[in-house]
Amino acid sequence: MLNNRELASAIILFAAIALVCSTRGGRRGLFDVLKAAFAPKLCILWSVYVAAVGGAEYGLLSVGLRYDGSIKDAVVWGLIAGLPIYVKFDKAAKEPGLLSRALLDALRVTALVEFFVNLYVFPLWVEIPVQLVLLFIGLLAAFANAQRSTPVEVRSFLNRIAAMGGLALITVASLHVATHWSNTDWRQTGLSFLQPLALTVAAVAVTAVVTIVAAYEVALAVALRYPLVGSSPAIRHRVALIFGLKFDLKKVATFGGAVSVRLRQAESFASALAVVRAYRDGHIGPTDWPGIATTEM
Repeated sequence: MLNNRELASAIILFAAIALVCSTRGGRRGLFDVLKAAFAPKLCILWSVYVAAVGGAEYGLLSVGLRYDGSIKDAVVWGLIAGLPIYVKFDKAAKEPGLLSRALLDALRVTALVEFFVNLYVFPLWVEIPVQLVLLFIGLLAAFANAQRSTPVEVRSFLNRIAAMGGLALITVASLHVATHWSNTDWRQTGLSFLQPLALTVAAVAVTAVVTIVAAYEVALAVALRYPLVGSSPAIRHRVALIFGLKFDLKKVATFGGAVSVRLRQAESFASALAVVRAYRDGHIGPTDWPGIATTEM
């Protein structure tokens, strides 16, 4: 059963979808987005995510960490909080510290804020306008932060407004707890705080795995073939690349160029592995073409 906060979010979401679908161009655009989002390859990614989050939730329930509405909360968390982490796997390949920061933020801030905010839910007639206002402020702040031309003062003002909105919700929730301390089910409250943390760990873990797999796929299918596109890489080249980089995400994501040529020219597995290790250790780079200012391996 959805609480008033979740019901208000659902009403706003469906109202937005109905508004988009009210025009022919909107319907076509929405259909194109859904078609792209559920392409066969992406469906595999969504299935992996659902399996990871569902497996984590099943594990929590199996050890007795069930509470009223735990499954519903897991579904809501997976759509609202977990999915934004998961879809960052393409950025995580270029920013190896992105996932660790996401995990730390969840442990330090996000779960704590969610915990306090969800301690008290407003009536539905209050939740809808409050969420609309917070959504509007959040979108303005996100847009302003994305535009470098936006003055720093404007961005700071919008960020402060957004922070004040969150602080106001935390204050109201804290006051409610203080006045209803004896009536609070602290076991359920504690479990509702721990569950997002456990699910965040699962989401970050599966995102890290997908990030590494995707980075290796690009390295093997694209970077290793270019610029020698006339012939396919040998098995020794592929194996050397996979194991020689030791799953160093940054090195996998930046592999290519001169290193790819050097690797493709290796005539044995040992020499191919030596090229990959030299690249991993920083002795050669993507611009060190064979015969042009190369570094000894």
